[in-house]
Amino acid sequence: LTAPAAFAAIGDELAIVEVKGSGLAHLWVFSDGSAGYCLDMDKAPPRADATMREADWDTYYGAGQPWNEDPTVRGKVLWVLSHSYPALTAEEVSELTGLPAMTESELITATQYAIWSFTNGKNWSPDFVAGLPALYGWLTDNATPIQPNSPDGGSVDLEEGPGFTNIIGQPIGPFEVSADDIAVVNVSATAGATVVDAAGAPVSSARDGEEVWLDADAPVSATITAEGTYVHHTGRIWTYPPAPAVYQELSMGSAQPIIRRDAITVEIVDETPVPEPPVLPEPSVTPEPPVTPEPVDPPVVPEVPVTPEEPAAPEEPDARAPAKEAPLASGKETAKLAVTGGELPSWLTGSALAALGVGAGLLVAIRRRTFVER
Repeated sequence: LTAPAAFAAIGDELAIVEVKGSGLAHLWVFSDGSAGYCLDMDKAPPRADATMREADWDTYYGAGQPWNEDPTVRGKVLWVLSHSYPALTAEEVSELTGLPAMTESELITATQYAIWSFTNGKNWSPDFVAGLPALYGWLTDNATPIQPNSPDGGSVDLEEGPGFTNIIGQPIGPFEVSADDIAVVNVSATAGATVVDAAGAPVSSARDGEEVWLDADAPVSATITAEGTYVHHTGRIWTYPPAPAVYQELSMGSAQPIIRRDAITVEIVDETPVPEPPVLPEPSVTPEPPVTPEPVDPPVVPEVPVTPEEPAAPEEPDARAPAKEAPLASGKETAKLAVTGGELPSWLTGSALAALGVGAGLLVAIRRRTFVER
């Protein structure tokens, strides 16, 4: 059996093409591949070639009294239909229940009698139903009322909680887990990190509103993932239009698992980030005093050498005039002369002395001559 590609709408019709099972328990197969169980054992089973019309699950009240009066009955029937064959394969039923593998006939019998136990208020026993499989007891004991729901329902969210930290040596987190219409959320982390609880113990699951953390021994980019399974439940009812009060309604249900997940990637560091130092205002710059230019020496003008004047030749005394004795210089004059001579240039001093010497010699000679002539 395979699920139909798309469910028919209320009011649509489907033909029965096959009947499976044995005894009172049967599974009616429709032309679209879907199948249904009888809903009210006090009515006659539908004809094998009947065309059935779909009715609304929530508003149909044509079945037995428990179905019509107890709102939990619809929910328990839908749970049985969603957790047994053919919504699940034979292998999936065994894995879910932990029971040994069963034949198709055993699966149909256990499921049909579990439905009648709720819709007709019957508590079947192996004494009444020969060979009633153990699956019947598992279904009736665990049935929980559920309702058809939206295929878009269910959610899992993962968020960084208050006071979040990502430093090695401290619990990395917290991460808050939120789940809607999902009872248990599986949590995992990539290599290098481990999901832990508040006490540091490894955990693999969480529930709505709980917090988890990561533990790591070295810097790593770690991704924590939260994942849960949302089950999309569908319930359908088919009636026989010519005589709905005479023939049994057929019910079918399905449970489609849909994975919902969320993830966060965090960079785990090995130390507390060092805060950057505050930016201080730059000190004001004091302008430097202007540089006074150094005085420039005037250019040196070379001295023009002075050409010494030739000393004037002494006048020769008149031989006829009596010679006059030169007065002797006094001490003061001698001193003055000495000073004056000292002040004269060396070349002038030498020439003057030479001239004086010559003059003195001539004067002496003249005096002697005069003296002789007298």
